[in-house]
Amino acid sequence: MRGYLPEPNTVAQEIARPARDQPGLDVQIEEQESGTFLDNAAAGALEGIFLLGWGADYPDASNFLDYHFGPATGEKFGEPIPELVEAIRDAGQTSDEAERAAALHTGEPAPQRERAGGHRRARRLRRPPSWRTSTGRTPHRSAPNSSR
Repeated sequence: MRGYLPEPNTVAQEIARPARDQPGLDVQIEEQESGTFLDNAAAGALEGIFLLGWGADYPDASNFLDYHFGPATGEKFGEPIPELVEAIRDAGQTSDEAERAAALHTGEPAPQRERAGGHRRARRLRRPPSWRTSTGRTPHRSAPNSSR
């Protein structure tokens, strides 16, 4: 059982229910054994919509970044972005927070801007169009252009 998704079959049924009513859509729920599913996800072999989450088990950004975008990530989000992989690897070589932040910053902005139009992973990382509300506020800010 995964804490982030304790009843995957129930969630899958609820997602599939409205789609099944749409003409031309063939909706099927396929269950896979956990190890097989994780291997397929890492290999980028899952098609369509799938339910997979992640839970932090160590209080550091590397816990998330290494697993999802580091050198051994596989192709779960498409082909790895070399600049991002290198930045994560460089950040992992030091315990100095300023050096780590600088290394991670070098791998983040340019590849996303350059590849956002055609790279599968970059498209998935972009904020959805509904990110800003009609007042211009984002979910993590109390007012436009404010910072915390």
